[in-house]
Amino acid sequence: MLRSLAITGLAMLLVVQSDLCRAQWVKVSDTSIGTVNALVASGGILIAGTPSGFFTSADSGSSWIASDSGLMPQSYFRYVTSIAEDDSTLYAGVILAGVYESTDYGKQWTEISTGLTYRYVWGLCASGNLLFAGTAGDGVFRSTDRGASWDSVNTGLPTEGYAYPIVFLGTKTFVNDYGATYFSDDSGGTWSSGGPPDINAFLIVGSTLYAGCFGGIYKSSDTGTTWAQLLSFVTATDGFLSLANFDSVIFAGTKGGGVLVSSDSGMNWSSIGNSLPDTNIKSLAVDGGYLFAGAQNGIWRRPLSGIGSNVVEFTPASSSVLAAYPNPFSRSIIISFTSLNSGEADVSIVNLLGAPVARIFSGELAVGEHSFTWDASAAASGAYECIVRMNGQVMRVPVVVAR
Repeated sequence: MLRSLAITGLAMLLVVQSDLCRAQWVKVSDTSIGTVNALVASGGILIAGTPSGFFTSADSGSSWIASDSGLMPQSYFRYVTSIAEDDSTLYAGVILAGVYESTDYGKQWTEISTGLTYRYVWGLCASGNLLFAGTAGDGVFRSTDRGASWDSVNTGLPTEGYAYPIVFLGTKTFVNDYGATYFSDDSGGTWSSGGPPDINAFLIVGSTLYAGCFGGIYKSSDTGTTWAQLLSFVTATDGFLSLANFDSVIFAGTKGGGVLVSSDSGMNWSSIGNSLPDTNIKSLAVDGGYLFAGAQNGIWRRPLSGIGSNVVEFTPASSSVLAAYPNPFSRSIIISFTSLNSGEADVSIVNLLGAPVARIFSGELAVGEHSFTWDASAAASGAYECIVRMNGQVMRVPVVVAR
């Protein structure tokens, strides 16, 4: 369960020249590869999942071939949404067709959907014999025999849920369903709510879990018990759609803002792709010394060696920290933060649709520490968000009413 959630750094975009950023990116796909929903590097092969099937490259993206052996011939059964890898085996979610498996790095695909009664698969994760598939309309399905059979595991999840993305970390499984985060300690037997809202992508680096959301990038170092918001907004960006890492470097693909990079576990970020012609980055992968960005209209590539120079810098705008405790809670919660400057402030609670639920404070605040209490005795159980606006900055923290 969540104990506290903190924003460790708001970020703002500093405008600098970035022509060199664009020059380092090269488009490596032709018109046959449209939107790239998923990118995975495995066994020296780069595999791309698109609305028209799979494409593979054995030369770091210099050339691509369609890899559709085993797929149904109808175009509407070839829409690839996600790819997961475990021990050199690939698993892919395909709308209407269910789940496919490949044991030869994407050359041949075999359907493994027995028992998968709802085949709008949007998210996958795999570990040994255990697989999870998140669907667009019927929640989560689980396989305990590497996809030979599937069963529905939705206890505690919303009815007719939209479950995507999904990931393992230690003994826990995490999934985003209808904008809220849920976790399971018993391999999907039961689910409990807790975590940042509106997650589009998960990333595991060692024992640390990162989440790319519409509202920012979050990090948990204690298996999802507490979360810190590392980045809350980027100018001209509507959210974070994809995450990847190479050694200790983390990459984040945005909706409208290109690619960001952090070399200090997410504390500070730089832009290495805000000037890409296609800035909706739906997938990321690292292979053969290159970073690949799967975008709305194809695949772009740039060398890893050039990352870190001639970039747009992101720096903390304030040292204010927003915390909520206890969280989840049953009746009241304390919202606290520290302000380095005085100014007008607004502290509000909204639901997952963004509709206002309560205004906790509105007025002038001095420099220093501030605490407010939200009495949620009249609020329904569920997930909400506390939003603090002050001096042109916005801080957010998810809060959960649990009774």
